[in-house]
Amino acid sequence: MITRPGHSDSITTIDLTNVADSLEKVRSSLAAMHRDAIDVKEKKRLYDMATAKGTTTNFDVGDYVLWSRVDERLAHNKLLVQWVGPFAVTEARPHSFMIRHLLTGSTYEVHGSRLRFYADSSLDVTEDILEFVSNQGMLLGVDGFSDHRYNADASRWELLVKWTGLQDIEASWEPLKSLK
Repeated sequence: MITRPGHSDSITTIDLTNVADSLEKVRSSLAAMHRDAIDVKEKKRLYDMATAKGTTTNFDVGDYVLWSRVDERLAHNKLLVQWVGPFAVTEARPHSFMIRHLLTGSTYEVHGSRLRFYADSSLDVTEDILEFVSNQGMLLGVDGFSDHRYNADASRWELLVKWTGLQDIEASWEPLKSLK
């Protein structure tokens, strides 16, 4: 062993008769360190890719999902959401899904983070399920107005509203002031 003057490190002497063995040990050690460094770097790259993309959701066309619909905005910019559905998945897009309302047939484009799996395509959509869906308070679009009247009991004007996706028999009298 040789020590350099003024330095605290030491230099190891190598027996020149065993240079090949010593060189092979150094090469093996460097190769192992290089493999470890590549593994760590690849794991970090994959982790960074996953966090940049977010959590992937995987729904198949025909699956039934619940949708977290935003009902109102609360104080401090918080959102009040309600899970509604089920909805049928009709199309899978790169960053969203097209879903169809079971009762009205209306379609919505929804980000996958706002959906939760409900059932696969083998779900038997019964009258009970449709009744449950109809009582969830979904906002319906106005297809048109069929008639108008003055309701003397309530002292207000009302319109007979035909709702998008519903049958004519399901039209309802709505106060004029409540329609926006």
